Amino acid sequence: MPRFEAAAALEIENTIKKLEELNQKLEIKMGLRKKELEGKCLELEDVNRGILSVTKHKAAFLASMSHEIQTPINSILASIDSILGGLRGEISEKTRAVLLVMRQNGINLLTLINDILDFAKIEAGKMKLNSAQFSVYDLAAVAVDKTSREAQAKGIKINTELEKNLPMGWGDAKKVERAMSNLISNAIKFTKEGQITIRAKNMADHLLFEIQDTGIGIPEDQLTGIFEEFAQLEKTLIKEYQGTGIGLALSRRLIEMQGGQIFVESELGKGSIFRFSLPLKDRP
Repeated sequence: MPRFEAAAALEIENTIKKLEELNQKLEIKMGLRKKELEGKCLELEDVNRGILSVTKHKAAFLASMSHEIQTPINSILASIDSILGGLRGEISEKTRAVLLVMRQNGINLLTLINDILDFAKIEAGKMKLNSAQFSVYDLAAVAVDKTSREAQAKGIKINTELEKNLPMGWGDAKKVERAMSNLISNAIKFTKEGQITIRAKNMADHLLFEIQDTGIGIPEDQLTGIFEEFAQLEKTLIKEYQGTGIGLALSRRLIEMQGGQIFVESELGKGSIFRFSLPLKDRP
């Protein structure tokens, strides 16, 4: 064998040995890495089980606590309504005004408690949907009726512009109405004067709902996180417009659970338009 061929063969043999050694080292490292990853996966599974357990207990705790709080608040509201209704004699206008404020604060507190409880149910996977056909006109009327007193207290007019001959909606009507009521209340909260307009449109494969206000608007850099849990506007606005930041997050969850989407368009100082869609699915 010529000298150069022998040298080439030796070089190839040495290269193969080095590759085999490198492959063995790589296999050892991959084996160690695999064991490490398996250990991490077991740790993550333990953490996940812990989180699920905490979430379950949190939901149970909130359900228990909400009941304990709801009962006395409902009792107080019933007493206020009886006084306002004249069942305990005549009252002065000053007293009436104070009682109306107390009543509204009580209703706001109940709404907050219900929002927190429902949010916990969703997180724990305990929220159930009772889907059926519903009238968009009836649903909007209920949402407006629930928020009308709040709007009247601020001198804000609520308008409805619903298309004629809208098809029947499909979904859990109570949860859709809950989302709409939250959006209307949010619009009222951030509107000093003007009006709120509610629209519903047939978009062939889905229904589109709009809640438009003439309020303070939302800064552009805060639009992307407005539907996150406990999201709030900048501190300069929080002082004047108090809130927990859970109403919009709950509305998003309630709509997305039913295959819909929710989004917002806003201009600072000129108001906002919150929109959400619900698919027009084939009926079972």
